[in-house]
Amino acid sequence: MLLNYNKKYRNICLKLFLNVFRSEPWNYSHLEDEKMALYFEDMENTPNFKGFIYMEQETIQAFCFGIMSSYFGATTFDIKEIVVDVNAQGKGIGSKMLCDIERDLRKIDVSAITLMTRKEIAAFKFYDKNGYDVSEGAVVMSKFIK
Repeated sequence: MLLNYNKKYRNICLKLFLNVFRSEPWNYSHLEDEKMALYFEDMENTPNFKGFIYMEQETIQAFCFGIMSSYFGATTFDIKEIVVDVNAQGKGIGSKMLCDIERDLRKIDVSAITLMTRKEIAAFKFYDKNGYDVSEGAVVMSKFIK
């Protein structure tokens, strides 16, 4: 069941996030609980933040955080994080959640969902399978300065 995210779910989602990203294939053992809690708080306080949680049997199995924005007169939802419990991955939970999110966003006149991912990770195949297209003209660039 898809529910709107509420700050009362923060600690559960934070634990889920840390568990996923400290596990394979990420192995981000350096993630600090306190810094990631601040990351969640920053997201929640971002204007037009919208979050969803996906529950089965009274347990949060997955969540999605994003930002709503107006772009050339259309409303878009930019996914910042999608996290599915390690034990629930590969069982269709993420696809169900995305489908429900798309349905809910259509109801409020959102015309597009955007996201960034990397081609060499499983998430790319997941989004591809769920009908997301690679933008031929878009490029993500970064420069590490530290």
